[in-house]
Amino acid sequence: MREIRRVCRPGGTVLVVNHFLSENFLLAAAERVLTPASQWIGFRMDLPVRIALEVPGLTPRAMERVNLFGLWRLLTLHRD
Repeated sequence: MREIRRVCRPGGTVLVVNHFLSENFLLAAAERVLTPASQWIGFRMDLPVRIALEVPGLTPRAMERVNLFGLWRLLTLHRD
């Protein structure tokens, strides 16, 4: 995320679509168990959303659930 911030021009917009760790305790536990299996296709199921939201220089503007079951999120971040 720091590299994304670095290459984004000041005033630019960053869009991130990713699966983030659920806030639901039971779903989060299942995602942690399944993460080793998901890594071979290129993503982690146990990534907390704060990883993307707490990047210095990127201000969160919007977050919405996307896809059929709302398991993935679209984050809109603004480069300060």
